[in-house]
Order: sequence, then C-alpha cells, then structure tokens
Amino acid sequence: MNGGRTLFSGTDRDQWTQLKLNDLCVYITSGGTPSRRVPTYYIDGVYSWVKTQELCDTWINNTEEHITPEAIAQSSAKILPKNTVLVAMYGATVGKLGLLRQPMTCNQACCALIVDDQKADYRFIFYQLLQDRDRLRNLATGAAQQNLSGEVIRSLKFWIPPLPEQRRIAHILGTLDDKIENNRKTAKTLEAMAQAIFHSWFVDFDPVRAKMAGESPESICKRLKLTPEILDLFPDRLVDSELGEIPEGWRVGIISELADISSGKRPENRFEHQSDDAKIPLWGGNGPIGFVCGTLIDGPSILTGRVGTLGTFFRIDSPCWPSDNTLIIRPKNENGFEFLFLSLLQLDIISLNRGSTQPLLTQSDLNNQLVIKPKFDIITAFHSAAKLLYNCSNNCTNKSDKFANIRDIFLPKLISGEIRVPDAEHLLEEATR
Repeated sequence: MNGGRTLFSGTDRDQWTQLKLNDLCVYITSGGTPSRRVPTYYIDGVYSWVKTQELCDTWINNTEEHITPEAIAQSSAKILPKNTVLVAMYGATVGKLGLLRQPMTCNQACCALIVDDQKADYRFIFYQLLQDRDRLRNLATGAAQQNLSGEVIRSLKFWIPPLPEQRRIAHILGTLDDKIENNRKTAKTLEAMAQAIFHSWFVDFDPVRAKMAGESPESICKRLKLTPEILDLFPDRLVDSELGEIPEGWRVGIISELADISSGKRPENRFEHQSDDAKIPLWGGNGPIGFVCGTLIDGPSILTGRVGTLGTFFRIDSPCWPSDNTLIIRPKNENGFEFLFLSLLQLDIISLNRGSTQPLLTQSDLNNQLVIKPKFDIITAFHSAAKLLYNCSNNCTNKSDKFANIRDIFLPKLISGEIRVPDAEHLLEEATR
C-alpha cells in the first residue's frame, strides 16, 4: 500500500521500493538569512535568495531579493544547484514547494533537497511531495506555529518505481505543468499590454503630448501603434484640473459616474471543494474561497474586498457569487468595462481604510473617488483594443485551468502506480485535444 492507494499487482509492483527521502538525496539541508544589519549583503546581490512565501508549487525563475557572495560567506546561506527541490518548513506555508530553475540560495525556513540523479528523478520527488502535502502538514508540530523539522523530512518514506519509470511519470506531469505555466505567462503578457495602452492614453497622455510636440501624424501612429482615426480622437492641448494636467475637453469625475457599486451577499450554502451540485465559484475579497449552488452575478463586473482584505480588484466575466465581504462594481456602460477596471487600479484603496479592528472600505468612499473622464468615443476605442487582449488572456487562463485539472487527476494515479505510463499517455492525448 502507498498512503492507502494500491500499487500495481504482480511484477510491476515488485519493482517499486519503499525508501526514505534521505536515501534518494545527495544531501538535505536548509538555508540562512544574512544579517539585515549589513545592508550591502542585499545590494547588487548576485544570487537569488528564496523565501518561503515565494514557494508556489512550481519552478522558481527569480526572487524578490538577491544576496552577495560575501553574504553567503558570512551566514549559513549556501548556493544550491539548479533542480533543487525546496520545501517550506514553518508557519502558514508549511508543505509548499518550489523547484530551482538555476543555482540560488534560500532562507532557513526552506528545506533543500538535492536529489541523487542516479537514484531518483528530482521532478518525481517534487510530484511525490506535492501529492503527499497533507501528510507533510500533519507531521508539522507546534502550538503557535506549525513546524516541520529537517529530520522528519529526511525520514519520510515513499514507494519509488525504477528510475526510468520515474522519468516517464515526471515527463507526463512536467509536460502538463509546462502548458500551465506557458499559458499563465501568456495571459499575464496580454494583460500587461492592455495596461500599457491604458497608461499611454490615460496616464501619460502620449498621443496628446506627441501632437503638442509637433510630431507628424504618421510618426505618432507608427510609434504609438494607433490608427489615424483613433489619433484624431485625442486633442492637442493639456489643461489644469484637480488631478493635474489632463487633455482639453476631458474632465474630472467620480467613480459613481462610471459604475454602480453594491455589496456582495452571504450565500445560503458553501462548499470548500467543487461538487456536482456546487459549480459556481464563491468569491471573497482576496479571490475564490469555495463554491455555491447559485449565481449572484453573471455579467461583466469587478470585485474588490469590502471587509478584511482591501486593495485588490478582480475582473469577472463569468457567473459567480460574491460574498458579503466584497463590493460589486458594475460599469454603467459595458464599453467602459476595461477603462473602469484599469482606472480602479490607479486608486490608493489602502488609504480609504475606515476599519479599526479590521480593514473596511465603504461604498460611499469608493463612489466618491476622483477619476479622469475622457470623451466616451475614446473610451469606446480603448474598449475595442483592450477587450480583444483580455479575451485572449481569458482563453489562455481557461486553457491553463483545464491542464491544471488534468494534472490533478493524473498526479495521484501516476505517483501511486494506479495507472501505467502508456495508459496515461493515451488518456492524456485524448484529454488535451
């Protein structure tokens, strides 16, 4: 048995061996934190320095902070080779995983597994730990903060197939993860393109400033990737306003002129995991928090936190149920949806907090926030460009979610030996058509 799952029968099962994690690694270690009293350790750092909050169950390509060779020499931090598997050992992130794309360092809250490539495939070990995350968390101890010790991690036992089989299993799961990551990257790139257009038109006023500088229409259109018809919509002068200089003919308004704002509602039922009866996402102020049986909104809307979590805005274009901890922001005109969303991202929502014991954002405060109001023909032109980009982004996100669901189905079956690699390859080909 393997965690309650039955392995292959007969000779296939005979080839699987139960081994400790320590037996499959060259060594298992942790990192360190260079002294914060020496700021130069973190200035112009050469090596990426991983913290547990950066473990997101996928590859780590870069980190927020970098440290110098001197910082490594003066601390317990150490250079870890690429393909090292990281496991979070402390606090709320216990059991979270990461894979190093290149040599990096980490702090002492990460356990680093340098897998022996003559005994195991590092990706197989990563997926084995991912599948057994609940067991990892259950082994964590501590009243105030859950902790996993290095010794506990070293002593973990798994059923391990022969190395060629590990590699085939890891290749199948890794292919799915690559598809997930590539689609997510593409989605982010497309959204960044929409934001760049918004910033150029409505923050920097690039078309207006180019006209003011006497640049030829042909040059402006080529440089800013505009059609002559869109360029003609922009004035050639800036005027003063409450929000600083804005294009002539535009004005300063408030959010309530662009949107209707209401509070979400507490659902009658809630499920942590999706079931046949619960297929609609339940949203909180920081993202999805479960599923419900009914729908509260089904048109283009924007959600943000009302109580508890403030400052994040989510575009919603599919049925969902916003909880009573959210505010629902609906555009008065659907052509203004993308402009409204990106205008909201410019606001300093944290400064509007009225809570004492927990953060609170009122409808009134959000309604009365100042915002630039261009002429609506320019907003409509932006809608045409931005909607196409967001639709393509949504398509990539949907594909990513599809591959993630397939990966989650295959992961336990492959890691336990419930299905053979040839069968998995055949099923995968059908599922990803």
